[in-house]
Amino acid sequence: MDPFRAAPIRLSHRTAPRVAACLACLLTAGVAHAAVPARLPVEGSLLSGGGSPAADGSYIFFVSLYDAVDAKESFFAETHVGVKVNGAHFAFVIGSVDAKKNPLPVANFASGAVWAGIAVNTDPELPRVPLDSVAFALAAGRAGTASTLECSGCLDGSQRGPGSVGADKVDFTYAGSSEKGGAATDLKCSACVAGGEVAFNFAGSASQGGPAQDVECTGCITAGEVEFTYAASTSKGGPAADLACVGCVSAGELDFVPATAEEVKNLQVWTGSGSDIFYNKGNVGIGTNAPGSLLTVAGVIASTAGGFLFPDGTTQASAVQRKLKTGTIDPGAFLELVHGFNADDIVAQAWTNGKSGWRALPIAGGCSACGSGKDGTYEPGGSTTLAGGTYEFASFHIKAGVTVTVTGTSPLVLIVAGPVAIEGTLALAGSGGADAGCVGLWTQCPAPNGYGVGGAGGGGGGGAGGSSAMDYCLSACNTSTPPGTSCTCDAPGSGTGAGQRGEYCGQGGGGGGAGHASDGAGGASNSAGTAAGGVGGKAYASVDAGSLFAGSGGGSGSAGGGANAAGAGGGGGGGAIKITAASIKISGTITANGGKGGNQVVGPCGQDGDGGGGGGGSGGAIWLRSVAVDLSGATVTAKGGTGGSAGGAMPTGGNGGNGADGRIRIDSLSTTGSTAPTYSTGDTSGVGQLGFPLQLEAVDANTVRVYNTSGVKADLRLVVLH
Repeated sequence: MDPFRAAPIRLSHRTAPRVAACLACLLTAGVAHAAVPARLPVEGSLLSGGGSPAADGSYIFFVSLYDAVDAKESFFAETHVGVKVNGAHFAFVIGSVDAKKNPLPVANFASGAVWAGIAVNTDPELPRVPLDSVAFALAAGRAGTASTLECSGCLDGSQRGPGSVGADKVDFTYAGSSEKGGAATDLKCSACVAGGEVAFNFAGSASQGGPAQDVECTGCITAGEVEFTYAASTSKGGPAADLACVGCVSAGELDFVPATAEEVKNLQVWTGSGSDIFYNKGNVGIGTNAPGSLLTVAGVIASTAGGFLFPDGTTQASAVQRKLKTGTIDPGAFLELVHGFNADDIVAQAWTNGKSGWRALPIAGGCSACGSGKDGTYEPGGSTTLAGGTYEFASFHIKAGVTVTVTGTSPLVLIVAGPVAIEGTLALAGSGGADAGCVGLWTQCPAPNGYGVGGAGGGGGGGAGGSSAMDYCLSACNTSTPPGTSCTCDAPGSGTGAGQRGEYCGQGGGGGGAGHASDGAGGASNSAGTAAGGVGGKAYASVDAGSLFAGSGGGSGSAGGGANAAGAGGGGGGGAIKITAASIKISGTITANGGKGGNQVVGPCGQDGDGGGGGGGSGGAIWLRSVAVDLSGATVTAKGGTGGSAGGAMPTGGNGGNGADGRIRIDSLSTTGSTAPTYSTGDTSGVGQLGFPLQLEAVDANTVRVYNTSGVKADLRLVVLH
């Protein structure tokens, strides 16, 4: 039977950035008459993406065979390492890597079409191609022994005419027959050959063909029948006397010149040490006379057991093997590959199929907007402070029981390449305004230290609350600001939505609350209606519009006249923070609340202060951006502070207005948990590239999974090398 030859199959592929190749293969399978070897020779050309020959060198070819073009798993796979490519040409044989442990399963070729997938180096597998001709050739090797021969037209005995084969047609006699072709009478063939038919004597026989008398054959060959003498014998055929054979071969009988002592010494390059030998004077070459390293082998090195030991102490006992699996995976689900290598030292890689085709994804990173990690890992051992500013951390972790208080006037911006985990507290809240109380007559000035001071803004840029002074204890207010007129000794809060101070010196109007997500509440008038409260601050945009603005401070209450009480201080605004990270998990607290306005309290004169209450600060801003944000069990707040209360002196001052809530924004494909106030959802475009779109897990020594955490359905592929 002539060998089968499959039609040429041309395969092309787009490779990884460092390799671009086009593979043209011609598969041939030789088929013998008796049996078919379970091997498939492969030869072809390796070309660059532009069509020119690939560079000469060694390549790794991964071969997988499938039952169908869309089969998820192969029924046979092997790896050809060190395939030589010379002038673009290459050749290897499928089924030759380990025919004993990994034979080519011929049975699969008999059941139908077989599809081949080939990959070069780390490139993905090329489009599969059918191997119909090769499959038929291999199936032929499974043909069994015929149990029935039809033999149409054969003749049996009844169809042979009598005498058709007679004695005249043969030239021999049967056993014991007296004539050619006659009947055999001596089936045991006694005397089939008579003495007259032989031309020699048996051992010890006196006549030709006679019975053997001397089986030991003593004297069968006499001295006269030999033409040589045994060692040291004195006659031809005589007994050997010198088995050491001294002088048996003379110098004239040799056709070579023995080596000299110096030449023998030069040949002794190996040094013995017990059962070992060694050589340490240069390089050793096998198959080459110009070794370039300690051992240079011009050929194939075979290891029949044990494998090869590498400098890192690892042993490789087999060639690189490759397994892959492809599937369309829902968000949160996984693709599992049972590779069966029973090893921990595998190399696993995940691929995803997008607009530009299959591409490998980095598993240890992948957040292009998550910074360089140049500021290292942040994980304080105890409670501490962190100044506002921009940081690029590798990871960010606040452990349970640890409080990190943000300081400074700049928003806190965290860009984290890895995960963010907050189990403790991250504090950006504004401080409350100071209380105020009566001191009696102005002659008792100065007022107690700390009365009417506004609360500090929260770290991360929160605005401070307004402060108030006791009018009649400050000469500037006492002498130049008559009661009932606007007094500069009371102050509004700071920030974009600051609350205003209570109106009029000596009348006790309440301070206005700060605005942010909405307008702040205005302060109340005094009980006599002669002094209006401060106006609440206005609402303003921040993280909802892509800007990072902190909360604002509440206004102070105005000072009283009867009890000479200062106005209470306004509350500080909450700070601002933005976190961009690969993943965000908060089970502790982030607080950017506004501070409470100060109250009127009983002072040294023994009665309530008659000044106005301080306005509350507004909540700050919190902006979280990641593929997945988990707030399960967390407290994430940016609430406004409440206004302070006025005292009970006559006339009574007005209460401070409440500060407005801040803003919280979350850009994520998956958010669990809640915030106060309720978060708004921002722009999620590009969020899928932030975190770990794919996460690999080695389930055990034989199984690998890749999880789809991208938030959308994805075509995934797992490749495992060993």
